[in-house]
Amino acid sequence: MKYVYKLFAALFVVCFISTTGTSQCPPFNPGVNFLIEDNCNASGPIGLNMLPNGGFEDGLDGWIPFGNVFALTSPDTYCVPRNTIANTGSGMLKMFGNFTGGFNVTGVVSQQFAVSPGTTYVAGASLYSPDADDCAGAPFPDQLQGSNISEVHIEFLDGSGCLLAGPTFTSTTPYTSADADGRWKDYTTFAVAPDGAVRAQIVVLFFQYDFSGGAIYYDDVFLATKSDAGSTVVLNCNDHITVGVDGACDADDITIDMFLEGDFDENYYAVEVYNASGAVVDYTNGNVLQNYIGATLEYRLYDVCSGNYCWGTVTFEDKTPPTFDCKCPVGGDIPAGVPLANPFFGELGPGDVVADFTSMPCWPFPPTAEPHFVDLYTFTVDVTGTYTLTMMQFGDGIAAIYEDSFNPDDPCETSPIAQDDDSFGIGSEPQLVATLTAGQV
Repeated sequence: MKYVYKLFAALFVVCFISTTGTSQCPPFNPGVNFLIEDNCNASGPIGLNMLPNGGFEDGLDGWIPFGNVFALTSPDTYCVPRNTIANTGSGMLKMFGNFTGGFNVTGVVSQQFAVSPGTTYVAGASLYSPDADDCAGAPFPDQLQGSNISEVHIEFLDGSGCLLAGPTFTSTTPYTSADADGRWKDYTTFAVAPDGAVRAQIVVLFFQYDFSGGAIYYDDVFLATKSDAGSTVVLNCNDHITVGVDGACDADDITIDMFLEGDFDENYYAVEVYNASGAVVDYTNGNVLQNYIGATLEYRLYDVCSGNYCWGTVTFEDKTPPTFDCKCPVGGDIPAGVPLANPFFGELGPGDVVADFTSMPCWPFPPTAEPHFVDLYTFTVDVTGTYTLTMMQFGDGIAAIYEDSFNPDDPCETSPIAQDDDSFGIGSEPQLVATLTAGQV
């Protein structure tokens, strides 16, 4: 879904900047300049980044800023207790509103690049806003608030550097306050350059409504062409899947990897679900989907770029899956009875439990030569069954499940289920498979 509400002020600013020589570009006109829905005509890989400073390693070199824009070096220490770390490298951008009391726009505009009509262009960026706990010690909360949003646009320009009439720009889906959870997230948009396009530019925009606060960090902005695959892309759909609906009786959190097997970039695929009469079922609308709970429906997964599709069947069930639901704090234990997030996050460092791993006969790998920091999470599940827990790590970690209790002075006091990395093949993360009983700590 694309959001075009209240974009007029932003595009007016961008058009004002997009001038060549002494000519002045006309302002954005919603009756003349239109949003381009994501579309492409090439199923191959994307090429090299055309932006020479997309990671802001050289500050704002190559960018035109307006509003509250700050090029920063990682880590940014504004947020306490958790500083903000760049997604990659050492540079990043931070933007927030102008606090004028009404709708206003902050942003950056890239230099212009030559484009060819009929070629598919892909753009995107990594965005981050801290959660409330990350920034609890800062003078003002940095977590994105209210209706503030951010988008990344590709804007197509004519030979004078002004916005084309007709299909003008494409946009990522908005980054909203619901996405502000202290994790970097990737946003992508793509489009076939329309007839008459001579140049293009990337525009990164922050929209503020009223006095809503919060900031967004940006890194790894890119613009690239998408090449032809050279051969037909073979899609391999799962024959049948079962999807649990959420509390609103919808399934708007469906992901492409539920349907498609193999390696792929989910940005270029779309799913449609059909009833027995061949009509499309809106699975994001609980009022519609509640009429199909338990029914076997057909789905089709489309390659947006080629139009090819594969198909299978799907059943939506009104069952609440086992939950792990909270953001774990740095250095502390999670007490019994508090649900854990799925996924949940922690950091190892001073303030954590220190355990003695120098003698570990119960572990399936050699003991370590010195004590190590441990994050301890006490949890229960609400459904008895076999669970697989995978740990994504930055460094060399070990994961273990203990029944009842954990003694840091004697980690083998109660026999754990433990795994190191490479436990499920070279390059794999630690993965634990265990049968857990509902209500059992």
